Amino acid sequence: MKLEQITGKLLGDGGIEYQVEKSWGKLPDGWRLGDVVGIATDSQDRVYVFNRSSHPLVVFDLQGNHLFSWGEGMFIRPHGITIGTDDMLYLTDEYAHVVIKCTQEGAVKFILGNRDKPSDTGYIQEDYKTIQRPGGPFNRPTKVAISPKGDLYIADGYGNCQIHKFDPTGKYLFSWGEPGVGPGQFQIPHGIVIDAEGTVYVADRENNRLQVFSPSGDFISEWLGIRRPNDLFLTGEGNILIACMFAMEKRKSPVETEPQIVNKVLPSYLAMYSRAGSKLFQWENEDVFAAGGFWAAHGVCEDSKGNIYLGEIVTRPGRGPAPENYSPLTRFTPV
Repeated sequence: MKLEQITGKLLGDGGIEYQVEKSWGKLPDGWRLGDVVGIATDSQDRVYVFNRSSHPLVVFDLQGNHLFSWGEGMFIRPHGITIGTDDMLYLTDEYAHVVIKCTQEGAVKFILGNRDKPSDTGYIQEDYKTIQRPGGPFNRPTKVAISPKGDLYIADGYGNCQIHKFDPTGKYLFSWGEPGVGPGQFQIPHGIVIDAEGTVYVADRENNRLQVFSPSGDFISEWLGIRRPNDLFLTGEGNILIACMFAMEKRKSPVETEPQIVNKVLPSYLAMYSRAGSKLFQWENEDVFAAGGFWAAHGVCEDSKGNIYLGEIVTRPGRGPAPENYSPLTRFTPV
């Protein structure tokens, strides 16, 4: 469903109204954000924006003022960001095939994975359908989730088909998953989040679903009909925000004299589900410049005040590049 739009506002769960602020955050003169692939907030509600620009990690305060930045020359291709209750950062560099644990200022605590050495899955660049087998950590990892006990669960990713579990010190414990469409199988496990009971939710993107697992990786259930889910975030109310990529759907031309297959773009959207798997709302608009319209939603989070932050991919093929004045960072403020 499409949300009702009211003068730049959107209605959410239980009739909560959100003020939409596109291009949120004040950057230094001459700076621009690249694709905002990940976004997270710390215990002070500072907003950490992981993006593909010359300034990979940009930090704002609650009012959108630029505080500091770091990461120049540190990453090959930024992807996911997660912040623990201790304010430590976990950053995935998909092309380097590593997960990096850092302080808020960028001091490295440890690195998981073998830099520049992807695991052997049979994967051929940019085609997840070539994955033949699970390969262990990592082949283009995407996102980290932290359990209530501090264990790390890592979605892996574009070039693999597994979830890997590590203890809080970075000791490898076990993995699960294989290529395919059945329970416990994945086609791009992309986003991941863990609730207070330790239940693991995985955005199985190219299978258009979420899969739900026990802490030990046992399959519990699947939520179908979620179009290309990219990122997941557990809200303060215990619901799950889902940022979903746009999709291309092939349809027959309505012109009977010229039967042919044409591509239809299905919009990117942001949704919220209960942990029981019921949809609470969905924001979707074919106009990417309007409230509830997104170029390609990729990262999402919520701060302690209930503000929702969404980051977008704006350089992906298929829809063409966004205009130069389009900023891939939006905030939704409850009003």
